[in-house]
Amino acid sequence: MESRVKNFILKEALDKRLFNVASEADTVYQELWERAPVAYHTLDTNGVITRVNLTEAEMLGYSVAEMVGQPIFNFILKEQRQQAEERFRMKIIGQSLNRREDRIYIRKDGRQVCVIINDVLEKDRTGRVVGIWTTMVDVTSQKKLEQRLIESYKHLGNVNRRISVLLDLVQSGRQDKKKILKYILQSALNISNAVQVIYYRRISGYHYALESAIKLNIQEKKSLQVINIKKLIRLAYSNQRNYRVNGFLQHQIQPIFNNKARYKYYLTLPFFKKNTLRGMLFLCFSQKPNLSHQEYDFYYLFSFHASVALNNAGFFS
Repeated sequence: MESRVKNFILKEALDKRLFNVASEADTVYQELWERAPVAYHTLDTNGVITRVNLTEAEMLGYSVAEMVGQPIFNFILKEQRQQAEERFRMKIIGQSLNRREDRIYIRKDGRQVCVIINDVLEKDRTGRVVGIWTTMVDVTSQKKLEQRLIESYKHLGNVNRRISVLLDLVQSGRQDKKKILKYILQSALNISNAVQVIYYRRISGYHYALESAIKLNIQEKKSLQVINIKKLIRLAYSNQRNYRVNGFLQHQIQPIFNNKARYKYYLTLPFFKKNTLRGMLFLCFSQKPNLSHQEYDFYYLFSFHASVALNNAGFFS
């Protein structure tokens, strides 16, 4: 009898210990699930969220209760939803796909979150897919850095291209007048992404005559033969830029062109001979260029070297 009581007490103690160990393990697991360094969610075969951890909910700006029971596709960028739904259906029927994919989710406040997704299929004993376990890693900062690097490479490419243009102008020597002017206009068009380039030479006082242009139609050439830039010079002085390189809006330029010009935004590059204004190059844009100080500096250098090249070619003699 005594041994039976002892065995019963030992069994009860062991069961209690095992229960405590299991409870502790469950608590640890729950903590690991909720506070994991990556986002987790589970989906049923319809793509509805059955579980989501706090990491993911906080990453997207929602509470867990707001996300559970919702289709996961509701949180994906609208332009990516159809593709996401198609890939999900393919996974459910067992079609082999790359486990990793990039996706953009939308936070509750509307901001975008770029994530890398990894899926694991949950299967029953027969091998049938009954759900999907998903991890998501936020790579928004990395994506922004990648984009800045791409933009930096593009900027460096533009800088190198522009420097080569300046060097070509400096080394142009006494070339044919028409050829050097054509090269200057084409270079200005290429480096600026302007939609139209117009060059006027001074004939007397503030009156300038159309000398050459790129992408100017016949009707425009007829109507824009002569302009008076007195107002333009006055605007340049009022802007305190000494009419070196100026960006002007439509309401400032259009009167000079007798309201016959097509485009809204302009950049004017002056050409000099011994500090005397001898020509004006207009770069025309359909959208405002929003130039930086460095770009204004470049256009000033372009204007200076173009003036030197034209002078060397005897263009202003």
